[in-house]
Amino acid sequence: MSNGTLSERRPRRPYGELAVDVILVAGIAVYLIVAQRYPKDGREIPTVVGTVALVAAVIQLIGWFVRPMWSFTHGDPPRRTDIAGGVPESAAPPLSEEQPADATDFHPHRDTLLIMGWAALFLALILVVGYVYGVPLFFLAYFLARRQWRLAIASAIVMFGLTEWVFIQLLTVPLPAGVIFR
Repeated sequence: MSNGTLSERRPRRPYGELAVDVILVAGIAVYLIVAQRYPKDGREIPTVVGTVALVAAVIQLIGWFVRPMWSFTHGDPPRRTDIAGGVPESAAPPLSEEQPADATDFHPHRDTLLIMGWAALFLALILVVGYVYGVPLFFLAYFLARRQWRLAIASAIVMFGLTEWVFIQLLTVPLPAGVIFR
């Protein structure tokens, strides 16, 4: 039984995630400061959303430093094979029978690009057709690609209803109309 050093017993946390957490907190704080310069009627929703986002981002940042919070705020701790200088895959233990076959199908770069693509589609839809139609179209496209068609249609209808009745009718928030409907 080896006595192992501290770095062997506890996996290192990626500093990239810390950088993202710090940038997120700073960005949301700047957003809140800018939102306070809006007219009184226009700053309520950005302030509420920004405050909730800031609280979540601060919890995320604290989770990087507090070890028991790591899995809650950042997912599972990184495996030794995910860390530069960690155990190479050839030395890693083989998958057990209980693990699903797709347990090795983890491609962080591809997944990041997919998320960025979905975000770009969301923004493009809002810019082209406006918020009222862009949000339901995004939900329709996303859930058609990732889930069943029934869920896709239902989520698009629900999002259209929420957008129309909550934001436009109840809160009377002017939403972007998009290039097509200007």
